[in-house]
Amino acid sequence: MIPAGGRTLAETSEEELLATIFATLPTRNEVMIGVGDDTALLRVPTGSVLVTTDSMVLGRDWLDAWSSGHEVGHKVVVQNLADIAAMGGTSTGVVVSLIAGRDTTIEWCRALNEGIADACRAENVAVLGGDLSSAPDGVRMVSITALGSCGTCRLSAATGHGWVMWSR
Repeated sequence: MIPAGGRTLAETSEEELLATIFATLPTRNEVMIGVGDDTALLRVPTGSVLVTTDSMVLGRDWLDAWSSGHEVGHKVVVQNLADIAAMGGTSTGVVVSLIAGRDTTIEWCRALNEGIADACRAENVAVLGGDLSSAPDGVRMVSITALGSCGTCRLSAATGHGWVMWSR
């Protein structure tokens, strides 16, 4: 559900939107440089990094009539964290991308942010940063890249190999 009324992205600068959402995002001790810069710096205790990404597109993966921004944000995070866990890893951070039409309301963006933040907080995962880009009206796409570490990683069953990998 997209909330009716309120300011849209067309009426808000990128700086205003980022200032609105940055204050509510979680972090961790391993985050040396987080949100607010174009590149995050994350200390990795095991020397290995797991990386996965998933995207959701309005009209293909959700409809506003069925899902709120909060629900979309929560789902896109947990599907990534599940991929890290399936490898035997621990999620440490996520990077978020939002591509949205100028008709997208700030309220929907706030709800998306709250869903992302709630899912990350529940799993002690930091939001490291991300990207915003414009799209034609009516278009919205959210993408999460999750990072994690593992002492003993395992390949997912989807590979068919069942190998176990040890990081050093």
